[in-house]
Amino acid sequence: MLCHCQSQLPFVDCCQPYLEGVLPAPTPLALMRSRYSAFVLAQGEYLLATWHPDTRQHLTAQALTAAARASNWLGLTIIFSRMESEHGVVEFKARYQEQGRIGILHEQ
Repeated sequence: MLCHCQSQLPFVDCCQPYLEGVLPAPTPLALMRSRYSAFVLAQGEYLLATWHPDTRQHLTAQALTAAARASNWLGLTIIFSRMESEHGVVEFKARYQEQGRIGILHEQ
């Protein structure tokens, strides 16, 4: 089975090791792809663990799982990815359908 993040790699060789906690995501791009896969698979624990502490405020794994299940994740497009010294930048578009409406989450 190909990975949910649309890397064209097998899931077992792409996001699965990160989602199962076998390996940490080695790059910001790998982390972002694994988070997309976690939304597809409704893995709220992983999403919470990889959410930046400064922005997660009152999020819970249960709420993230419920939100992920409420959406049909349609695809991921990587706009660009680069490393900047100790940090990286990833720009992406994640397409989803929720309550019959198509949406795009576009972030950098």
